[in-house]
Amino acid sequence: MKKQIRSPMLSPDDADLASPPAEFALDSRERYESTFFRQHNFSHHETDHTVFDQCRLQEVNFSSTVLDDFELNDVELQECDLANAVWNKVIIYRTEFQACRAVGLNVNEAFIKDVIFRDTNLMLAQFRFAEFKSVRFENCNLKGADFQNADLRGVVFVECDLSEAEFSFANLKNADIRGCEIKETRANSQSLQGLIVEPFQAAYFAGLLGLQVKWTKADR
Repeated sequence: MKKQIRSPMLSPDDADLASPPAEFALDSRERYESTFFRQHNFSHHETDHTVFDQCRLQEVNFSSTVLDDFELNDVELQECDLANAVWNKVIIYRTEFQACRAVGLNVNEAFIKDVIFRDTNLMLAQFRFAEFKSVRFENCNLKGADFQNADLRGVVFVECDLSEAEFSFANLKNADIRGCEIKETRANSQSLQGLIVEPFQAAYFAGLLGLQVKWTKADR
């Protein structure tokens, strides 16, 4: 039985959250708590040790940000733009991403726990050496995403596009990719150990390892 993912601890009423002014800049070594950010533009901001705690982010632009030692704790991101953002050693805890644009997002070496990505475009995203615990991707575009050397144990991918994704040397034990598109997905024998797949997916990965899969009654 898979461990249930814990939801963000966040007030359902936006009126309970502080509302910063429209012209607002992120600062290093700042903690933003119980705040509702809506349509703020942080594009190209560069900070270190910035923390969002119990915040709702709606249509916020984080594109091309460079945020070092960044933290998201108990956060909801709805329709945010994270394209080409670089979040170095980010910690993402009890957070939900809903319908976000995250093409080219770079979160290499991230720690990601109790997180759900829904209907989010993560094409070409980078997750190298990231550690995932209790994470679920639902209806996400992960085409060309890079998970090399990531710890993906127990991660669930539901109806995701994993075509051209790279999983070499990742730990996929008990990860579940049934129902996902895997055209030209790349992996090695080490990463495939313990991965949960459908029969046709098993045949595809067997082909990657040099096996020839044929029906019993095929000509011999």
